Amino acid sequence: MYSLPLNYNMPLILHWLDRSKAITGLIPMMALRGISVLLQFFLQLVIARLTGTAGIATVQVYQSWVSVLGETNCLGLANKATKFTALAETYAKIKQQLITCSVIITMIWLAGGLLFVLGLWTKLMPSGALNTVLIACLAVSVLCFAIMRLVSSSLKALDKVTTAIVLENILATIIVLAVLAIGFSQGQLSTQITADTIIVVLTVALTLATSACIFCCWNALKSKQAQLVTLYTNSWGQRIRQLCNKETLFFWGTSVLSIVFLNAPFLLASNSADLHQVGLFAVAYKCVTPITTILMMLSAVFAPKFAIAGKAFNGTDLLLNLRQTQIASLAFYLPVVAILMFFSDEVLNLFGEEFIAAKQFLYLLIVAQLINALTGLPGVMLNMIGKSHIEFIGTALFCLAMFVGGYIAGEVYGLYSVAISYGLAISAKNIWSYCWAIRAIKQINQLA
Repeated sequence: MYSLPLNYNMPLILHWLDRSKAITGLIPMMALRGISVLLQFFLQLVIARLTGTAGIATVQVYQSWVSVLGETNCLGLANKATKFTALAETYAKIKQQLITCSVIITMIWLAGGLLFVLGLWTKLMPSGALNTVLIACLAVSVLCFAIMRLVSSSLKALDKVTTAIVLENILATIIVLAVLAIGFSQGQLSTQITADTIIVVLTVALTLATSACIFCCWNALKSKQAQLVTLYTNSWGQRIRQLCNKETLFFWGTSVLSIVFLNAPFLLASNSADLHQVGLFAVAYKCVTPITTILMMLSAVFAPKFAIAGKAFNGTDLLLNLRQTQIASLAFYLPVVAILMFFSDEVLNLFGEEFIAAKQFLYLLIVAQLINALTGLPGVMLNMIGKSHIEFIGTALFCLAMFVGGYIAGEVYGLYSVAISYGLAISAKNIWSYCWAIRAIKQINQLA
């Protein structure tokens, strides 16, 4: 049998060995993400057991609005922080830009609070669920969410991915579980605990986690300060103009629409009287979130790599990194799919017997998220190589199509038709981003 000479095969062998090492290096971080997913899954299980379908639906709708409003408040500066941290010449400049971003976010938050007081946001929650406690929690959580996104993005770009994952995804969950455990041990809590109580505890936990993230990021910058540069070298006007440009606008639009996309079923169902169905969907949604969590972790690792390869017009590295995100996401998601497909009744029954009916939503979401895993992180790559407008256009188009289709179908056929619209739209959007990413790599290779 004819075979290629050994020296001809050697570059290909070395290439695959390098790829395997890169993916193997992700295992510790993926293990940490796995712990995060398990803790969040356990927290949802506790909430479901304590409050039932209606309670978990209220908490999920609340968290959806925190995510959407928090990402809106962030103004796309989290993605900008990843890029300017990865490419900055000095650590002092990163500090300067982070301070500027934080001030901008806080000013926007204060302006948004004024609008809220004026009564422009009084219908964010399901009818009858909006009260003074929820308003206060929503306001605090939105600011914390935005600052956390900003600071953790810089931490990840400073090669502190593990620290960022712990602070962003694990610490708050541990705090909530610890508070509930202490409450039960002291006999302060009972099975009659309400969704409002859970929301208050979530808000306190997010505030503490955000404070810890700021502290760790500041220490990381301080320890890595290699050059003594005056912190405030530019005027505020110059710094704001450097940050708030067209690219940031596209980052903002894409990040907000992506969050809206992910939470669309809950936003469309916010005014629905059938909280039982929303609760069922929420549990199915939580069961398949590992792929979203995996892709977020991969984004923390590969976004700086995409930015550096894009700046160097290195199409080979871009394609290699994109392929690695596809392989890694599939490798870690397929076992989750297998468990959910073969043991769906057992998994859903953990939340309570009433949640077994969520199986109809579960299978639909598994297919949609599997396509998400197959495509990897093309959207992140487009953002990091100066093609953020393409990602924004695709996200806007499919998000609009999903909302129009979901709203019309939901009025006639209910939440299941909304879930179908969501699955189709998010799958189509991921395919759109992947096709454009491959096209961009080919264009870069032609220029090289």
